[in-house]
Amino acid sequence: MEAVKSRGKLERMLYTVGQRQHFAYVEEAAFAYENDLLQVAKTAQALVCHL
Repeated sequence: MEAVKSRGKLERMLYTVGQRQHFAYVEEAAFAYENDLLQVAKTAQALVCHL
């Protein structure tokens, strides 16, 4: 019975770690996307200033 309890605990822990990694990945992707938008904005600004 104890082994079953600890296995459930382990699975929950692994699930939590998986969730955290997923959120970290999502945050990283969002950050990269923001940087891309910033680059696009800077490029557009430079083009407009050039005209």
